[in-house]
Amino acid sequence: MKPDVNAIFVLEDQPEVCDALRLVLEPEGFRLTHCFEPADVLAALKKSIPCTIIADFCLREGDASGLIRQLKEMDLSSHIVLMSGIVNLIDKSKELGVNYWIQKPFELDRLVRLLRWLRMQCQAGMK
Repeated sequence: MKPDVNAIFVLEDQPEVCDALRLVLEPEGFRLTHCFEPADVLAALKKSIPCTIIADFCLREGDASGLIRQLKEMDLSSHIVLMSGIVNLIDKSKELGVNYWIQKPFELDRLVRLLRWLRMQCQAGMK
């Protein structure tokens, strides 16, 4: 299944963060699906494949490393963006094989530029 180039799944346990992302990204043509826990991401993937999955690393019930490993095993064509305000994302991203990361608090314009670029990669059929 080809990814929906405008779809983004956001794994984030803080609704206010997802609300802020929605306010900024929907005018850019993106459609966000808010997932509170890793199981929500897996359930949503049964319905559609997003261009990008943004995963907050530190969650109330642990971290997102298990989900990211599962996503890698599934060999999805989705891009994974790791975000966190706590851990060293460069090292964690390398460890998990994730190419894109953003440190909280993040600059919204930087995130928008990254997501636009990832959308272009999806449109071109590139992972």
